[in-house]
Amino acid sequence: MRDMEAFRESAKRTSGDGIPTVRQPVKQLAEDWQVAERETARKATDRAAVRRDFGSTDARAPRYLIDLFRFGVPEGERHQVIFRSAAWLTEQGAPASLCMALITEPALDVGLTPNDAERQIRCGIEHARKQGQQRTEGGQSE
Repeated sequence: MRDMEAFRESAKRTSGDGIPTVRQPVKQLAEDWQVAERETARKATDRAAVRRDFGSTDARAPRYLIDLFRFGVPEGERHQVIFRSAAWLTEQGAPASLCMALITEPALDVGLTPNDAERQIRCGIEHARKQGQQRTEGGQSE
């Protein structure tokens, strides 16, 4: 109890060992700041180029795809998630062979038959291709 009282009394008074002050600016600090600004600008330019080249502002995989790979999906969602996953991968530029290689095993793991898995993947790929063609054709006519 006595230690607590001493602590409270000590807290009432400021001590002389606070944060030190800088009397002159540090030359290296200014140089480091400029280097950091240039690097930040360069990274922003690089990110903008990726967005422009790939037509997306967010290249992260969607939650349903990550969940499929990590945990599987419930029975009522299997076909839709497999379809959407194949479509998303195709939209990102993945060839059909890569979509098949990545999604077939998880589709079988969640209980789809090999024929159902292949059909959902192919349908997702075709859907994404058709959507891409419609966007391209729509953009050319404008």
